[in-house]
Amino acid sequence: MVIANHNLAIILHLNGEYYRALEVESQVIKDAVEVFDEKDVIFSAIYNFMGTLIIDTSFNKQKALKFFQQALDFDEAFFGPEHIDVAIDLSSIAELELLMGEFSSATQKIKRALRINEEKLGIEAVDVGHNLVLLAKLQILAGQNNLAVKSLDRADKIYRVYYANEEHESLAKALSVRAMYYEAQGLAVKSLEHYQKSNDLLNRLFDQSHPLVMDSALDIAHSYIKLNNKDASKVYIQKVQSVVSRKEIPTRIKLRLNNILEAHNNP
Repeated sequence: MVIANHNLAIILHLNGEYYRALEVESQVIKDAVEVFDEKDVIFSAIYNFMGTLIIDTSFNKQKALKFFQQALDFDEAFFGPEHIDVAIDLSSIAELELLMGEFSSATQKIKRALRINEEKLGIEAVDVGHNLVLLAKLQILAGQNNLAVKSLDRADKIYRVYYANEEHESLAKALSVRAMYYEAQGLAVKSLEHYQKSNDLLNRLFDQSHPLVMDSALDIAHSYIKLNNKDASKVYIQKVQSVVSRKEIPTRIKLRLNNILEAHNNP
């Protein structure tokens, strides 16, 4: 029953029912303590998923970090410090620390995840590509643009082989980080072009209520604001607002929408 409810929470999350998913998974934790040995591997999956749900609902980053750290501690003890599940945990924490502005710590963790995946899976594994994209994002934020473009070029090479002619959200994420790189280089128009390519790809994969699509729309809105084209920016803001008015969306995106609205409305 515990595993069935855990799977139910995952389905609810995929369907955008974030608060209901959190309610179910919170009960899963209580039931798992009663049913499973404390060293059962199920706890790693539960801790990781709880961290994700907290980000999507309350956006309580410290509380989410606690769950991600519990998953990491569990997997290091259960599998050892060089296991690929540990690399997954490190990547989750790195993404969260990026949101928290803790770039140095996030960079250390994603570099460790990258090293583990290169050693265990090979230097051309798709998970290595994912790590490189996140590393590139952190390198851009640290002003290390020369390193960032090398990381992105490596990721692109891996993705071209792995995905071939398949369209995938990872390709859109890489395009978005490439847009960040051009923005950091002062190439605003080229940056916008890559954000648009990312958005076009995501719209072919998902509907407008998907978090990745909404995030991408806000990337474009922000770019248009920087180009002083508020009419174009408003189009993408309204796309996200139309979803907010009819569906439950992650708190993180609501907060970002409010920030972009404020920037849009400022003279």
